[in-house]
Amino acid sequence: MTAYNNFINLPASSTTRAYGLGLGNGSTNLISAHDNSILMNGNTDPDSRLAINPGTGTIDATCNWWGTGVCAGDVANIQGVVGVYPFLTSGVDSDGAIGFQPVAGACNEPSITGSVTGPSGTISMVSANSYTMAICSGQEVTPGLAGVVNSEAANCASLRVQTVYTTTISTLPPTQTVDVPFSIASTIPQPAITPENHDGVAKDIVFVSTPYYDVNGNGVYDAGVDVAGGQITFTLTVQPMPKISNTVTAVDGYNQTMTSGGTYTHTICHDVDMTTSVPTLVTDPRATECGTLRVKTQYISTLPNIPSNTIDVTFDQAVLGGPQTISPENHTGTPQTITFITTPYYDVNGNGVYDAGDVAGDVTTFVLTVQPKPELTCPGNIAVTNDAGLCSADVTYTAPAFTDYCPTTSIVQTTGLASGSAFPVGVTTNTFVITDGSGHTSTCSFTVTVEDNELPTYTIPGGGGSIAGYTCGTSYTFNTDALSCNSLQTIAKPNWADNCGITSFTAVTDNMTIVQDYGGSFYQVNFPTGTTVFTMKASDAAGNETTCALTFTVEDHVAPILQNMPADVTITAPYGNCTMNYSWLPPVPWDNCTGSVTLTSTHTPPFTFTVGTTTTITYTATDGSGNSSSASFTVTVDGTCIPAVELKTASSIPPAGEVFTSGDQKSVVITVENIGTNDSHELLPIGNVKVLVGYPSTNIFTSAFGAGVGDNDDWDVTNYGTGMALFTLKSGKVIAAGASKMITIDFTAVGFAGQDGKVTAHLYTGSGGDVNNSNNYTDGALKIN
Repeated sequence: MTAYNNFINLPASSTTRAYGLGLGNGSTNLISAHDNSILMNGNTDPDSRLAINPGTGTIDATCNWWGTGVCAGDVANIQGVVGVYPFLTSGVDSDGAIGFQPVAGACNEPSITGSVTGPSGTISMVSANSYTMAICSGQEVTPGLAGVVNSEAANCASLRVQTVYTTTISTLPPTQTVDVPFSIASTIPQPAITPENHDGVAKDIVFVSTPYYDVNGNGVYDAGVDVAGGQITFTLTVQPMPKISNTVTAVDGYNQTMTSGGTYTHTICHDVDMTTSVPTLVTDPRATECGTLRVKTQYISTLPNIPSNTIDVTFDQAVLGGPQTISPENHTGTPQTITFITTPYYDVNGNGVYDAGDVAGDVTTFVLTVQPKPELTCPGNIAVTNDAGLCSADVTYTAPAFTDYCPTTSIVQTTGLASGSAFPVGVTTNTFVITDGSGHTSTCSFTVTVEDNELPTYTIPGGGGSIAGYTCGTSYTFNTDALSCNSLQTIAKPNWADNCGITSFTAVTDNMTIVQDYGGSFYQVNFPTGTTVFTMKASDAAGNETTCALTFTVEDHVAPILQNMPADVTITAPYGNCTMNYSWLPPVPWDNCTGSVTLTSTHTPPFTFTVGTTTTITYTATDGSGNSSSASFTVTVDGTCIPAVELKTASSIPPAGEVFTSGDQKSVVITVENIGTNDSHELLPIGNVKVLVGYPSTNIFTSAFGAGVGDNDDWDVTNYGTGMALFTLKSGKVIAAGASKMITIDFTAVGFAGQDGKVTAHLYTGSGGDVNNSNNYTDGALKIN
C-alpha cells in the first residue's frame, strides 16, 4: 500500500481501537506512507496506535507529520518495526490543494556546524561538506564547538556526533573513533592537536564527523538503524619535518654522517682536529606555511677554554659558511665533553631565532668527548729512616702510572734515583716526563726523604784525665782543694761516632762554670762548691743528639781562721764605780771560700763590764758550708764598787696648801726616803745626802730649823739668809735601805690674811749615791687666812 499527501486522523475522543498505519498479525506486506499528517486527533483508546507492525512486513513511514510534541517512534504511539526517520518538523499544510502538502524542507536529517582553527586561520564547517587545511609538522590545530542546524532531538532519539579519523602518519594511531552526545560536543572544547610528521613526505589526517539520532540508545552509531545526518569531512595535510645531515671527520680516522633525529658520540685526544661538513637537505618540502628554514646549533661544553654557545643561522648561511674545524684542548686532567644539539626549524614568525610557534625538525645530538692531555701520576712522597749503621736507605717505589688516549712515545726520569737505589739521608726529588705521539708532555715529581734517626754513639777512654773510664750518669764528690773554694778536675773526652758523621760536640755546665778545652784528650773544669752537672753532647747533621752527663759535688770542709784576735786585758774602774765600759777591735775572719763567712760573738764592743769580774769574750766564724772555728779573750775589771742608791723627797704640806691664821705656828716636815736596796753613802765628789730647802719671806712667815727641831740634829745646816738653807746629812750618818730621814721647819705666820708663800725641797742628785733625779723635788704652799 502506498499513501502520500493524506490526512490520516484517528477518531477523536474514541474509545474504539484505531490505527493510522497498520499491518495485521503475521503480515509480510509493505506500507509506504510519505508526506502525510498522521494524528491521534484526541483518540484516548490506550491500544490505539499511529503505526503498528506486529508481523514481519515493512512500514516505510518517513517524512510524515506525527503531531507537536509527539516523538515519532514513541512506544506509546508506534509499535513494531516502523521506519519514521526523518520526519516532518512542521504540521503546516503548504497550500489549499487537496491532501496534505507539507512545507518544503520540513523533513530534515540532523545537521551540525563546527570550526577548525589552524596557523593560517579558521575554517567554518557544516554537515554534508568536505574541507581541507595544510599545516607544518608540529603546528597546532584547534577544533571549535559543534553547533546544530536542525534537530528534533527533543521529539525523538538522542542526538550524538561520531568522529572517525584515519591517518598514515607513523607517530599517530592509524584510526580512532570518538562518539559523544551532542551536548558534550557543543559545550566542552576538544583539545588542540599538534601532529608531528617525521615520515619525510606530506601526509593526511582525515576526520569524518557524522551527526545521528541514536534510535536504539546504545551510545554508538549503528548504520541502518540510527538516523545519520550529513557528514563533515575534514582533511588535515601535515607537511613533514625538515631534516638535514652532515658529515663529521677527525684526523684519527673517524667519519660519521649524522642525520636529524640521531644521537652520535665520539672520543678524541687532546688537541685533535675535528671537521664538520656543510649541512645537506634530507627532507625540505619548503611549504609556504612553514617559513624560512634555519638551523640552530647549541653546544654545551665542560671545557673551561670553550664556553657554551648557541649559533642560529639560515640553512643557506650554514651552507655558505663551509666546513668548520675545531681542535679542542683539554688541560683539566679528566675527560670533558662538548655536546652539539642541532635543530633544523621553520622560522614561522620570521624573527630569526627559534622560539615558541616555530616548527622544529628532529634534533641531532652529537656528544664529543675530549680526553685530557697525557697525565703522568707519580707515587706519593716517601719518607723512610736510614738503614742501620748507614747514612742512606735502600728505597723501592712504584713506577709512575700514566693515562693517555694517544700513543705514548716515552717516559723518562729526569732527576732522582732509580727504584731500589740507596737514597742518601735528606730529600731526593724524582721527576718523570711522558711524551705522547703528538708531542704533548706531562711531568710529575715525588720526593724520597731519608731521615737519619740514628743517635751518635760513644766510648769512654780509660785514661787521659783525672776522671776516665767513667759511666755516663755517674756522680762524684770531692773536697775543695787546699786554700781554694774549688776542685780542679780533668775529664777524659768521649770518643764520639755516628753513621753520618759527627758535626759538633760540646761540653757545658749548668751553672756557667767555664769548661777549658785545650784540644787534647780531656776537658778541664775548676768545679765550685756545691753540685754541678757537667754535660758532654755530640750532634750529627740530622740534629740527632747524644748526651753524657756527670754530676760533681764539691764539699767545703775547711774551717775559717780568726785573725787579729784581741789579747786578754785587765782594766781598773774609777773609785766607787761598779761598772766600766770597754771597747776593742773584733778579729778578722778568713776562709778559703771568700765572702761566705758569718762572724758571731758573745759580746759586742763597747761593752759595760762589772767591777771585780773576768769576762770571756768568744768569737765564732762560720762559712757557707757550715764549717766554723772559735777564739776567746778575757776582760778583767778591778776597782772599788760603791752601789747606787735611790732616794726620794716628800713634803707634809697638803696638796691644797698649809693654811695659817696670823700668829699660828706649824711644823712642815720634809722627808728623804731610801727606796732602793742599798744604804746611802758619802761617795765623792758630791758626798753625803744634801737637800736645798727654800722658804717664804720672813715678812710673812718666820722659820726655825736649827738643832733641836725634829731630826734636824742629823743634819748640818747652812742658812744662806736669802730664803735658802742647805741641809747636809752629817758624816757617818746614812739612810738605810727602806729607811728615811726628816727635816723639820717650824713656821709662824706673821703676815696678814691673804698672803702666802712657798716651801721647796730639792735633793742634790748624786748626793748619798742617789742616781735618779726624777723624784728629787717637792714643794708646797703656805697660806694666811
